[in-house]
Amino acid sequence: MSKDDRNPDIPQTAAAGVLVMTQPHTSTVPLYKIHPSEHITFAWSLSDVIPTVAPTSITIRVEGDNGYTYTIGPHEGTIDGKATSVVWNPYEHNQATPTLAFKQGGYRLKMWDDRGPGLVRTGGYMNEFSGLKFALYEPEPYEGLPDGEGCGKGCESGALRAGTHPLAIALVCSVLIMMLGSGFTLLRRRR
Repeated sequence: MSKDDRNPDIPQTAAAGVLVMTQPHTSTVPLYKIHPSEHITFAWSLSDVIPTVAPTSITIRVEGDNGYTYTIGPHEGTIDGKATSVVWNPYEHNQATPTLAFKQGGYRLKMWDDRGPGLVRTGGYMNEFSGLKFALYEPEPYEGLPDGEGCGKGCESGALRAGTHPLAIALVCSVLIMMLGSGFTLLRRRR
């Protein structure tokens, strides 16, 4: 078996290292709220990465449909190569960097090792990941209804309130029973 010329520990038949997202799954497009309490976790595992060339750092970027690229996570988006997750909050990012704030829209998560982005897939090494799309939205502030407008004008009318009162329902049912009973009595007398 011949070895890779760049690193003699890597066989030329080695599969390219793959980053696999474990949270969230890439089969859906998650929707996250831009809110102070919304902390988003991205978690992953590495597969087919040979330990001697495992990444010493992983860079995490988010590319927006708006054309902007954002860093997420600590240290300008560069974390330890042994890390398997990052937690971030887009709201906190917006407070810290209002000139490059996250907006409502679609985004793509991109991650690469210390060799940088845009490289050719290489056996044994972690290869660039860009397989997770997600969306962010800004919640609308709650606006209560002015006093007296809880359920519209119909709820405030006396007729509607009387129609739902238990005594009114009992009265209607009693009248119906008497009418139906009288009707059957009249039908029996005709025979």
